[in-house]
Amino acid sequence: MITPITTPTLGCASSKSIPSIETQFTQSMSTDDILTLVEAAVLLKCCPKTLGKEANAGKVPGKKLGATWRFYRPALEEWLRKAA
Repeated sequence: MITPITTPTLGCASSKSIPSIETQFTQSMSTDDILTLVEAAVLLKCCPKTLGKEANAGKVPGKKLGATWRFYRPALEEWLRKAA
């Protein structure tokens, strides 16, 4: 007879009380906070081409995914506050 493997509940009454990674992510970061190059340029009131060059040089916080840029709104706002 094979005994099923159970995961520990870490002292919780139920393992369902532990939020999943997806739940933790969505609670901490809204998809509205993830901006495209154009959306970030609109937020910063600059040209998307200029923003792309600055991000590529590491002067603006952003991540390149393949050929597209993504920016985290709170990181851009913090960068802007520090630059002022």
